[in-house]
Amino acid sequence: MYLALKKTHAKDATKLQKIISNLIKWRLCSIYSHAGIVVGDTLYHSSYINHGLRCEKFIMEESSGWDFFYLGDQDDEKVLETFKSFEGTPYDLIGLLTFILPFKADLKKLYCFEWCGLALGLNIVNRVTPEDLLVHISQNKRML
Repeated sequence: MYLALKKTHAKDATKLQKIISNLIKWRLCSIYSHAGIVVGDTLYHSSYINHGLRCEKFIMEESSGWDFFYLGDQDDEKVLETFKSFEGTPYDLIGLLTFILPFKADLKKLYCFEWCGLALGLNIVNRVTPEDLLVHISQNKRML
């Protein structure tokens, strides 16, 4: 299982999608604009373009523009159970405003970093950034 963090926009991204990707990176002061969890050959992620939390075939070796962080394999079932519980959850476009305004997280909708945090066991009460995910996995390495 891997945490997958996306550095570039998709090759077939529209102009609007490229702008949104760049705005996310700019606002988060991050090199990453998207995230997901890879289990086997499947990416579990929440996407505005693809209508919320879903999964799709994903081959890491053929995926450029991503960084992958190994999480171990013993929690695969837990992540898959969490995914099944939240599958289809709409994308949290309003939740992205927590980076601008003081909104609380609402797990009725999830943006990609919230989904990954939830899957990794973070207590989601405020905004979640790619760096929050990296800190969480580095602090919990001994548990992996």
